[in-house]
Amino acid sequence: MLENARTEFFVTPPTQRIARKYADSYCKNVIFNIWCLIKFPNQLGRCYYAERIILDSGVNAIFEMRELDDYPAWYLENYFYYAMKLSKRIRKRNRRVKSIWVVIPDYPADLDKPIKNNVERTIANWIAFKKYDTKGVFQWLPSLQAKRMDFESFRYSIKKFKEVFGSEYPITAIGSVCKWKDISLIRKYVMLARYELKTQWIHAFGPKIKSLPAIKPFINSFDSITVKFHTYNSNNAEEVFLRYIRRIERWLSKPTLLTYFGKNR
Repeated sequence: MLENARTEFFVTPPTQRIARKYADSYCKNVIFNIWCLIKFPNQLGRCYYAERIILDSGVNAIFEMRELDDYPAWYLENYFYYAMKLSKRIRKRNRRVKSIWVVIPDYPADLDKPIKNNVERTIANWIAFKKYDTKGVFQWLPSLQAKRMDFESFRYSIKKFKEVFGSEYPITAIGSVCKWKDISLIRKYVMLARYELKTQWIHAFGPKIKSLPAIKPFINSFDSITVKFHTYNSNNAEEVFLRYIRRIERWLSKPTLLTYFGKNR
């Protein structure tokens, strides 16, 4: 358990000015997806002030907005090249950066249109992309997936993570709780990941903000793209950005009460 450790959160700064202004506080950890950075390379400037950067594979843009059931072939074939090119540009312009984590393209099951064989296809990508030498420019971030509401398949993903990357690999992510509203179920998955992966940095993709008091002892970081979506629809970007950041902080500051843990504690 990480009860005495700070739980870091990653955001997508709405503008480069905000990224620069809050580089030492709210924009120290940022998350962008490679799909969008390819199409809108000017957005990369918002990565030039952060210390930790996650480059995601673009699940929302590809599987939800475009309603595809797979990554485009050209995208997968060039993914390593894009990741390396973007990471080198970030490091060239950003001397503050300590780590760049690139998510290996994964397949979620928590969308309105679940993807078939999502666990097996995610693991296949782990094996394929692990072969590429990142030369220390960035580090691969494998995302643990599960079949829809299938706890044993999540356990299987953890087992395969250890086999593919080894028990000493330092980072992983939980990609199977992003859309869930059931806090007790989110906690169950997060607690299993921490129990099985005691030394890894565990990042949770997009958990429900109200779940933070229940899961923060077991994760190192999480992200919230809700901040970005609400900010983009506002005329006062900074005010709206800070409003949602402070909401996150309020939930993070709440004590980890036993009432959050339900009967199956």
